[in-house]
Amino acid sequence: MKHLPTIHTESQEPFWLPTDEILYINVNGRIIEFFTFNGTYRNPRTMTELHSLIWSEGFEFADRKSTLTNLQNVTNFDKKTRTASFVHESGKTMKVEVSRRLSKIFRSK
Repeated sequence: MKHLPTIHTESQEPFWLPTDEILYINVNGRIIEFFTFNGTYRNPRTMTELHSLIWSEGFEFADRKSTLTNLQNVTNFDKKTRTASFVHESGKTMKVEVSRRLSKIFRSK
């Protein structure tokens, strides 16, 4: 069974919604809503809401609020350039710049 990161519409609490509980999905404006017998849930609207759902999985902000980084996948952190690197087994590399304020989180890499 898969789970989707959602926000409960009444309590505004983050919740991992099991897909087998979804009765139907509807779009209301730009908001995707998931209807269950236990209530209605919606997709996270902001990076802060998404972070509240996935921080326990190792995700942290790399900057003020626009980039969430999976720390478990960071293979290297260059302190001088404040760049976190991700290297795939195929050799493909991707990099993301980390803010000075948040670079302490990445220094252990």
